Amino acid sequence: MLIVIYTIRHFVIGGEQPAFTMRNYVDRGYRVRFDGYSNVYTCNSVVSAKFEQFFGLSCGCQYVLHTSSADNCKIARFGSVASDNLVAGCPHSSSHLTSAAMRDVMGNGTNVISRILWTGHIMTGNPASNSVSSRYSVIATPKHTTTGSTYTNKSDAAVRKESIFTLMHELSHQLGAPGHYCYGPSTTSEGCANPNCDTCYMGRDAERPCMMTYRYDIEATDEDVLYCSSCLQIIAAHLTDHHQ
Repeated sequence: MLIVIYTIRHFVIGGEQPAFTMRNYVDRGYRVRFDGYSNVYTCNSVVSAKFEQFFGLSCGCQYVLHTSSADNCKIARFGSVASDNLVAGCPHSSSHLTSAAMRDVMGNGTNVISRILWTGHIMTGNPASNSVSSRYSVIATPKHTTTGSTYTNKSDAAVRKESIFTLMHELSHQLGAPGHYCYGPSTTSEGCANPNCDTCYMGRDAERPCMMTYRYDIEATDEDVLYCSSCLQIIAAHLTDHHQ
């Protein structure tokens, strides 16, 4: 048996090259808002190259033209998904504009295949993009690619930058990296409820060292800043356990 050694940013693992599939579901709302889905291709190209560079990870990128729960809601109300109804709410007793509803229609991934739903609809509460590890899936929302009360698209350059960060950040969660966000004051301990919090436990608030806390321009940021050593260790262990 051929044993290959892979270097993961200062950590070395042996065995077969780790593999990961990024299966993208692009809903009608996204295709209307961004006039197609070329940006999704761009994001996958950049992020898969970064993952290979950092982790020796062989990424496969797949694309599905998807009809999401949000699409179905707008079609039922308005007859079609159009630019003038992307911000419309859901009048149904069980909202179609939540991450849970979107995941229920898309379905779950596996431990080596993450499903990413790209939506152009403004969801209830305009939530940030999110990752659920137990469902092996990501919902990529327009929160950081739109601006103002009318949710106008940002510039093409800003949409590209924010989308690349969102994809790499959320997929890093899928690969085991924790968030380093502060959950706020706790009444039961000296720190917040997140044991990986940069501020309360890691002592790194001023340094801003990791993309699992702060938003960066992935293509313009020095590589040593993007991941902290603990995230690199966790992802390396995850890849060894699940992706070889």
